[in-house]
Amino acid sequence: MGRWQERMEEVAAAGFIELSVRTPCWGGEGSLNDLVYRQPSGFARFVVEVREVDPVYAGPKELAALQRFVRCPLRQVAARH
Repeated sequence: MGRWQERMEEVAAAGFIELSVRTPCWGGEGSLNDLVYRQPSGFARFVVEVREVDPVYAGPKELAALQRFVRCPLRQVAARH
């Protein structure tokens, strides 16, 4: 956890441009964005926020439609406040 926090502080100071990380457990190269977190997480340049949505209307088809609209891959992250 300590190394993760250090790396997060480094990338934050640099504007979250370079997210590469070397994992100490297996020595592999990766991205902070691709690590498997307990809850879906990610780094973003923008946020599309939907509140009080009926799950029937917020499925994979809708996410695919948004991805086509913005012309880039999106990751759905459910936030609970």
